[in-house]
Amino acid sequence: MGRMNVLVLGGTKFFGKRLVNKLAARGHEVTVATRGRSLAEGLDHRVRRVTVDRTDGEAMMNAFGDRSYDVVYDQIGFTPQDARTAVETFGSRIGRYVFTSSMAVYDDTNEVIREEAFDPHRYPVDLDRGSYDYQEGKRQAEAYLYQNAPFPVTAVRVSLVISGEDDYTGRFAYHVDKVRQGKPIGILQPFSFSYIAADELAGFLYFLGIEAEYAGPVNANNTGWLSMEEFVEELEKGTGGTSGLCLAGEGEEKSPYSMGATYKLSNERAAALGFSFRPVRAAIAEEVKRYLGVPVE
Repeated sequence: MGRMNVLVLGGTKFFGKRLVNKLAARGHEVTVATRGRSLAEGLDHRVRRVTVDRTDGEAMMNAFGDRSYDVVYDQIGFTPQDARTAVETFGSRIGRYVFTSSMAVYDDTNEVIREEAFDPHRYPVDLDRGSYDYQEGKRQAEAYLYQNAPFPVTAVRVSLVISGEDDYTGRFAYHVDKVRQGKPIGILQPFSFSYIAADELAGFLYFLGIEAEYAGPVNANNTGWLSMEEFVEELEKGTGGTSGLCLAGEGEEKSPYSMGATYKLSNERAAALGFSFRPVRAAIAEEVKRYLGVPVE
């Protein structure tokens, strides 16, 4: 594997920043494209930065219409229009397109979810809609890419991302703090979810773009899943605190993980490709330590 020319759309926060720095540290030529609304702090000094509106097709064409890349990572594609912009901008001048999708493309089910549960090749695309909710936007973005892209596409269906260090959303910290304070956590229902540690997600994205020869959808999650009760139990083990769950009514405060659906993802495809994820309980325990400032072995 030689030095690659890589473009990352987004990538200045959270696991995206980790991916960018990993790429740069391993000698790849990296360009990060953002809207420039916030300072891209903490990026490797070797990273080239471009300011562009990802949703503006003309701006994207002006910025990248004459450039070639070995890999493009799209971390900020949310609609089929975004996908169309990518196809029109990059054409056949890129080697691989790694799209950050979501487990939200799947329907709610208590069954273990494998990639075949959502087929983007057959899903209808509607480019005329004015807006899309998160789930529908990701579904149609995947569908447009797989039905129209002249380049190989890897859609990474990401589970709930956790980090004790740099989760700018504050979602993981919300739960840890509630447990430490002994306060109840409001939920819609005790659904089960899959999770993924931010550092492992960055490593998996690197693997898919740089090392693996794979095009298609793939789930991204630590091995296993937890109900909200089990998730809170893991936080209690790590903090020594106690908490409980309560059903949140209309307008009441509830967990930012209250999605109203069950997502128990299989990561067997990732394993078959050669990537190994830790068990979910081990990942959560480590992120709790990071949040508390406890040394991690």
